[in-house]
Amino acid sequence: MPSTGLNKLEPVWQDHLDFLLPRKEYLRGDEAAKALGVDPKTIDHLFGRNCAHKAPDLVGFDFVGRGSGQRPHKRVLRDSVLLLVATRANYTPAEFQARLVEVLTKRSLSELITLQGAIGELIRRKRA
Repeated sequence: MPSTGLNKLEPVWQDHLDFLLPRKEYLRGDEAAKALGVDPKTIDHLFGRNCAHKAPDLVGFDFVGRGSGQRPHKRVLRDSVLLLVATRANYTPAEFQARLVEVLTKRSLSELITLQGAIGELIRRKRA
């Protein structure tokens, strides 16, 4: 499989993405669907656009399992899922805050204390 530069991400950033996507280069269709909050059938649509003028939203490859009558399986490039999440981010400030709090609940106590200090510093700067 071709390299996507996934190993270039700092380990700290990888830890922050683990709640969203498994740490592997290619995801199963159901894993991509869960990360995007869509039905697994939607992955088929996002994976291969039939329009010649538009590129697919997700990239990866198909393969057929061993044995006759097997349906094709998809492996979706993790980077393409992250890019789609970023480009489709359309939310209100309240939704963003709720999601941020949800993410923070998954952080350790030491990470939360570090973030508390950083947030305190940001507040001091904005007040100045």
